[in-house]
Amino acid sequence: MKNREKNIVFLLDSTNPAADATGSTKRTASDANPQRNRNSIANSISDGTAKKRCKQRQSKQACYSTYVSLLQCCLNMKSLQQGRLVHAHIIRTGFKPNIYIGNTLVNMYAKCHSLEDARRVLNRMPKRNVVSWSVLISSYAKHGDNAQALALYKDMQRAGTNPNQFTFASVLSACANLADLEQGKEIHEEIVRNGFQSDLFVGSALVSMYVKCGLVKYARDVFDKMSERDVVSWNALIAGYVQNGLVDEGLQVFP
Repeated sequence: MKNREKNIVFLLDSTNPAADATGSTKRTASDANPQRNRNSIANSISDGTAKKRCKQRQSKQACYSTYVSLLQCCLNMKSLQQGRLVHAHIIRTGFKPNIYIGNTLVNMYAKCHSLEDARRVLNRMPKRNVVSWSVLISSYAKHGDNAQALALYKDMQRAGTNPNQFTFASVLSACANLADLEQGKEIHEEIVRNGFQSDLFVGSALVSMYVKCGLVKYARDVFDKMSERDVVSWNALIAGYVQNGLVDEGLQVFP
């Protein structure tokens, strides 16, 4: 059995429940010291303070806030081990996570570079929203697993969840990295149907996608129709002209 699997089994079989001591999101002096944060989490894990806190408050919402706060802390520290420990506590106590805890778990695992765990959590969520899907789609694209990003996007569509601007920007990035013009054009059509063609992030992603697929004219057409532009959209178009040997045209882009 791999070390990673042994660690997970140990966490699930541990007799000490894992939890956050306070659920507070306020920054303290210990925030500047990741090791102190890890020790603080470990101490609260061993004495089960968060479980007692939830019982004292007699509020599911208090438990939700506690778990989300602690998972966010693990995410900020990029501490996969502590994040697994918190997840194990949720399982051991029989607590039924809501969609916000599920999304935070997906995000925590993804940001800690454990995409298999993130996908496993997503697959087991009884309810998902656009955030659930988009977080993992974006992470696949950022990690270079572009085919998986597009496949998950298709799964999201089949599940009946409508994409938002962040979903579109991520899948366009995947298309650009794969130079998949056909898929990129299909997504462009979906963007228009869903009314996101004027969004800054989506517009910049479209420009980049067409540039990387070698269609600078298409990129320029999208660029000209954008109501708002930023340095990303400008740089993407200029780089497209230069990469395709159209240096003079690239210089003319400057206002």
